[in-house]
Amino acid sequence: VVRLLRVIRMRRIFSRLSERIRSEWLLILADLARNMIMIVGLSHFIACCWYGLARADENGGWVSAHKLDVDVEISFSYIYF
Repeated sequence: VVRLLRVIRMRRIFSRLSERIRSEWLLILADLARNMIMIVGLSHFIACCWYGLARADENGGWVSAHKLDVDVEISFSYIYF
């Protein structure tokens, strides 16, 4: 729920930012940045769902097959992939 509130807040921030920008070039750049953030956020959400489905498998799925189910620091997990 908190993350969804962050998304709503980001939408307001981008809306206010686009109102203040008078340059066409900067508006295009801001839209591009917004789209990139949305794509990264959506792909992160899909990856989390995919990981959750693999963890829900009785045999551990691909998570256990690649020995990724051990407790390691989250930064290592991001660097590993």
